[in-house]
Amino acid sequence: MPEHDPHARRPIPAAGGELVGVVGGRLRELAPEARRFAIGVSGGGDSVALVWMLAERGVDLVLLHVDHALRPEAEDDAAFVRDLATAVDAPFRAERVEVRAAADRRGWNLEEAARRLRRSSLHRMARAAGADVLLLAHTVDDQAETVVLQALRGSAYLRGMPARRGRLVRPLLTIGRGELRAWLDRHGRPWRDDPTNADLERARAWVRHAVLPRLESYAPGVTHRLARLATVQRDAADFVRDEARRRVRGAAALLGPERSFGEDDGVVVDAKGGAAAVEVSRTAAPVATAAGPVSVAAAAADGVDAQALARQPVAIQREVLAALLAGAGVEVDLHRIETARAHLNDADAWRASVGAGAWWRVAYGRVAVVRSAPRPAERSVTRAEELPDGVGAEALERGPLELRARRPGDVVRLPGGHRSLADVLIDARVPREARDGLRLLARGDEVVWVEGLLRPAGGGAMLVEDDDERAMREALVLARAAGEAGELPVGALVLLGGEVLGRGANRTRADHDPTAHAEVLALRAAAASTGDWRLTGATLVVTLEPCPMCFGAILSAHVARVVYGAPNLREGALGGVADLGGERWKRRVEVRGGVRARESAALLASFFGERRG
Repeated sequence: MPEHDPHARRPIPAAGGELVGVVGGRLRELAPEARRFAIGVSGGGDSVALVWMLAERGVDLVLLHVDHALRPEAEDDAAFVRDLATAVDAPFRAERVEVRAAADRRGWNLEEAARRLRRSSLHRMARAAGADVLLLAHTVDDQAETVVLQALRGSAYLRGMPARRGRLVRPLLTIGRGELRAWLDRHGRPWRDDPTNADLERARAWVRHAVLPRLESYAPGVTHRLARLATVQRDAADFVRDEARRRVRGAAALLGPERSFGEDDGVVVDAKGGAAAVEVSRTAAPVATAAGPVSVAAAAADGVDAQALARQPVAIQREVLAALLAGAGVEVDLHRIETARAHLNDADAWRASVGAGAWWRVAYGRVAVVRSAPRPAERSVTRAEELPDGVGAEALERGPLELRARRPGDVVRLPGGHRSLADVLIDARVPREARDGLRLLARGDEVVWVEGLLRPAGGGAMLVEDDDERAMREALVLARAAGEAGELPVGALVLLGGEVLGRGANRTRADHDPTAHAEVLALRAAAASTGDWRLTGATLVVTLEPCPMCFGAILSAHVARVVYGAPNLREGALGGVADLGGERWKRRVEVRGGVRARESAALLASFFGERRG
């Protein structure tokens, strides 16, 4: 781009003035912990002004430059920034990225490709240079342009660009482009103009040169008002997102923490930016939760409690549903969000395509964005060493087997008799889109093993139970006994390391005690057996979602996990009515719901039916 140097022959005076102080103060406010600052420098007036202002304040700088390989004069831009780095005695790093080739490969327009690849390259260079933060020189004008572009795209919030996101900092968002260029002119400091910024075929250039000037002529000062609107909208959006994290169980894994270097745009390119460039999906990034690391894609596929979400304010519903779409790599669209909102309370399973090979699914009490699992390859199994891990050689006693996906007509011989595989999968709450991806062993149409669900046993098959399901089976025995005694049929166990420390079943009627809930009695028994009221690391298994009183006891006892069966739609404290587990308690409790929920719900339905009868 041609160099703009109105005072090329004048001596360069020392920088100073009120504007430099404003920029320095803003930087201290946004990045008080930073000691080394990387600046993305194109050679344009905004980034050049930021370099000179911070250099005069003695800030430790690293200048970064990205060549998009789109213009013949790009090498001159790089040389200009290199000379600028020399002038301010700062290290210089540069990379060349093949924007046009990347755009063709990924189907992006040039403007989008340049933005994504430039950001990725800057993040990587900043990290390699040991910088604490990466500075970008976006101004109040850039912010106003972004707001207009977001309005044209139909964004939910016209939030513009954040002043700080992770390690990316924009200290000039309150300063106008004209102010910076006037400052450069006063101090005789040259910059270079990029002719593509005047190309009205580009969306941002069109907004910059054709839209905002007309708005300013009609309503002077609109640029700054649009930038203020972005601040207000961002504050509102951040509040809704924080509330969604707090109120909706599972939303934290979807909405996630702020990203740092290399995680901002979901794209990583190699040093040359050529064919070796690889796209890294945001959905692959692990997010820390109370239960450990989980990918955003897995969180989107697992979903959230549909009825609990339906009881939240509409703004929170939309925020979580949008996060489900984004987590699955699907374009966020208001129509898609509203379609799912209308089905959150559906009693029957509901599915709808959202494109890109994905579907909304409301089933088993959860709303999620899912994709069909690929069918496994099929092969015959005649020798023990060909069996899947965990399957013993006795599976072959009745002859060869076939390792394959499910087929129509498949049956399972369980201890209680023959059942269709389809019914077994439904009862086990295996999502429909996951069923074709399950590996199974069959002899003809008789299935003897299903990965993670059935194991060979006595010439037939037996359901595989995990520790929580086995414990819930015992809690259901306690619940049935309570129901037979005229109590609300709820049973509970406290376990640690597989050992049962305490058992409890409802006794509110018998003891004339409103606190004699199954959970409280199980906790009392566990504390008595251990001689310590602190049950650190223990798991409480209960057939019905705990009420607020019981959740308070769980917190006080330092219980680590709660496993419950049926949701408590009257007094549930873990999503049934409210999700107290999402509040800012001293300790976090891991929660798993829906374990043998159908059996627990059937007990409760029978109890209340008899009372009504």
